[in-house]
Amino acid sequence: MNRMKEFVFPKLMTVGWSRRIIRECTAAIRSRDKEILFDLSRVEWIAPFGLTVLSAAIYTCLDNGQTCKGRLPAHGKCREYLRRIGFDKLFLKGGKQALNKPTSVELKNIDGLDLSYIQDLLQLAEYNFKLDDDDLHQLRMQLIELMTNAQDHANSKMGCFVCAQYYPTVRTLRLSFVDVGRGIPTVLRTLPKYRRTRLDSTLLFEATQPGVTTRKKRAGGMGLTFIRNYLRRYDGTLSIISENGKVSIQPKKTRIYDEGVRFPGTAIDIVMKTGRVNGNA
Repeated sequence: MNRMKEFVFPKLMTVGWSRRIIRECTAAIRSRDKEILFDLSRVEWIAPFGLTVLSAAIYTCLDNGQTCKGRLPAHGKCREYLRRIGFDKLFLKGGKQALNKPTSVELKNIDGLDLSYIQDLLQLAEYNFKLDDDDLHQLRMQLIELMTNAQDHANSKMGCFVCAQYYPTVRTLRLSFVDVGRGIPTVLRTLPKYRRTRLDSTLLFEATQPGVTTRKKRAGGMGLTFIRNYLRRYDGTLSIISENGKVSIQPKKTRIYDEGVRFPGTAIDIVMKTGRVNGNA
């Protein structure tokens, strides 16, 4: 009798722990075991990044014909968060309907542009950030661009996973999009300019620069640039992980990493802070 293969996740499932999280997820995706277990028993805090990456991995394993089981967090509040954000609804039988709250928008699998979900995200931001009409319009365009990018470039039949959470105690909004498809480096290497670029992290940084696009029939290439510039107003950060690279764009610096483990797709993590706008408290 074959023993079920277990993949154990760390205490904190945040973008700062991306290497450990992605290592477990990619190992599960590559596993040839028929039955696998996602062990979340040690997890005490799971952010939208960790949740969307985990969900994409589970869906990929299910699509590969594997039987997936889960061991939920022993931490009560974390376990309740998974139920409230919609993890039960997607992956556990009998899961309750997730409801959007003033502090969260449920975990969802999106195939293409979902305007109703974008509206939920805008309401979350408006409620907690007190944005004016112009800001809401700009944010709406950023969200549309993110979903359109996932649809245009990823070439994934799974679509993408997305969720958002606002943390009142630190006045911070976190939003994450994850797809499992063609990564950004692979897409950019279809362009002659980047064909010989060796580092995936270099290509991720290039993807945030004005005018960089692989779209042949319509305008593009400004999406991540707009998002990066927009986040500066809110002391925000933009983290992108795709294939072997990771880029973290912060208000005063940009950090480029080689993750050392290949993520089969793209994860985008956005952080906005309500405590500072345009550099003022």
